[in-house]
Amino acid sequence: GVYTRHGIDSRRTALGERLKADYGANVFQVVGEAAWRIQATDALMVEPFAGGSWTMGYTGGFSESGGVAGLRGHSQASHTGVSTVGVRMDARVHENAVLKLDLGWEHVYGDIDTASRMMFLAGSDDFLVRGTPADRDAAVVGVGAEVRLDDTWGLTVMYDGAYGAHTTSHGGRARMTYRW
Repeated sequence: GVYTRHGIDSRRTALGERLKADYGANVFQVVGEAAWRIQATDALMVEPFAGGSWTMGYTGGFSESGGVAGLRGHSQASHTGVSTVGVRMDARVHENAVLKLDLGWEHVYGDIDTASRMMFLAGSDDFLVRGTPADRDAAVVGVGAEVRLDDTWGLTVMYDGAYGAHTTSHGGRARMTYRW
């Protein structure tokens, strides 16, 4: 499992006022995966996998200082699970180069709504501030290459994407490896 403690230091300007708040958040995550590596041919490795994670988050309440446009945010907790099933494939195209392809389906359980309950310090009823909710289901893709540069150095570059009905995300990774 992983635990992180976040110290949040927010600063914003509204109606000419400089507003600020300091508060904290805690996140605990448990992750697991099972996979079966199959050497299909001398040049092709196939690895079916199933994995999952459970994340519990708690964000403390806050009150902004600095003016009448200040907000009070209520504390909130979230619980989110994610399962992913798919296959990874590595194809050796040269003695020093491997092409990589990851394909999977991701399902999200629990809280996907990113709403926060707020109110104005000067007086107001509570209201919700909403972000973009996550998709319950998404196709996940990874495409990249791993190259052995010499006997000790290697480079891996990957593109990662998630494609849902309403949202997409794109990311990249690069890793230098030194072997001794």
